[in-house]
Amino acid sequence: MMGKASNRKKAQQAAGADVHAQIAAEAAQARAKPALALVPAENTPALHGLIQSAGDALAQRVPATFEHMGRTYYLRVALEHIHFMVFESATAPEPMAFFVSGSSEELGHTPYH
Repeated sequence: MMGKASNRKKAQQAAGADVHAQIAAEAAQARAKPALALVPAENTPALHGLIQSAGDALAQRVPATFEHMGRTYYLRVALEHIHFMVFESATAPEPMAFFVSGSSEELGHTPYH
């Protein structure tokens, strides 16, 4: 399997001038598959880049602390098993892509097999 850096580089090369058109095309290709079909990241490098950016944005916004009833508590979050949807606009009726992420560290086995 390819590493994150090589996936991003491949996505940049494949996308050419309009990465958003490439993301839309790959998302349409993935949506055309049967429900819950796995789509390998190396087959959709621009869409994979979008997924990576969405995950990075989520991770950056998880607070380290939160307040409850006047006391500070410390939060640790593992984003190893998440479901999220990406929409092209705030008013889009359906997501352009729906992702399920998992890891063998969390689940104790290869997920989704």
